[in-house]
Amino acid sequence: QDPTPTLIPWTISARTDQALRDQAAALAEHLRADTRPTPAEVGWSLLRHRTVFERRAVVLGENRDQLLDGLDALVTGQPHPGVVEPSAEGGEGPGTGKTVWVFSGQGSQRPGMGADLYHHFPTFAETFDEISEHLNPHLNHPLQDITFNRNPNQPDLIHHTTYTQTSLFALHISLARLLTTLGLTPDAVIGHSIGEISAAHIAGILNLPDACHLIATRATLMGQLPPNGTMTAIQATPTPSSATPSA
Repeated sequence: QDPTPTLIPWTISARTDQALRDQAAALAEHLRADTRPTPAEVGWSLLRHRTVFERRAVVLGENRDQLLDGLDALVTGQPHPGVVEPSAEGGEGPGTGKTVWVFSGQGSQRPGMGADLYHHFPTFAETFDEISEHLNPHLNHPLQDITFNRNPNQPDLIHHTTYTQTSLFALHISLARLLTTLGLTPDAVIGHSIGEISAAHIAGILNLPDACHLIATRATLMGQLPPNGTMTAIQATPTPSSATPSA
């Protein structure tokens, strides 16, 4: 079981709105009477060992008091910043939609991304380290140092194509494995640019060593291009475009 994260979710579900509020009330009463379980232990048990029904809500908080306040708000139906409760009105009803994971492309990176997840969740950290073992031989600096901004003298390296692409791939796959251990699985995956390779791995098309090799090769080659290069889009049939255009 992973250590306590910064933000803890308590998931509640029932067959009807009233039953959902009754569940929240019973949980709040029980936890006020028995303070032994930690907030993280309660969240883990609710997520892993309770049946999921049609009506659902999630209470978010950083500590027991915040979470209990959220439960109280759910019971009374009052708006609360820590309560996420999908509407049961309209559409096909709750719980009938499908889940799609979208993996982002270059440009979504930032210094220090994933550092808190690496610190709090062993699953995330182990996956990131495993991927780094495949990628680091192709890099001049350890991927963990660049992604998590461990060297204050090199904060901009994350924006260099070589490290942007490798960092995003490692983040994508580490997040996906973490979500899977928490019981979340996608019905479909899709990616943009570098995210396409991440999606291909999660879909089972590429194994991890092959995906890492492809990422490292792509990132290294693109990282060697001149920084002032440009791109041209030509709309034409194959015959005229087969000739090399003059500069």
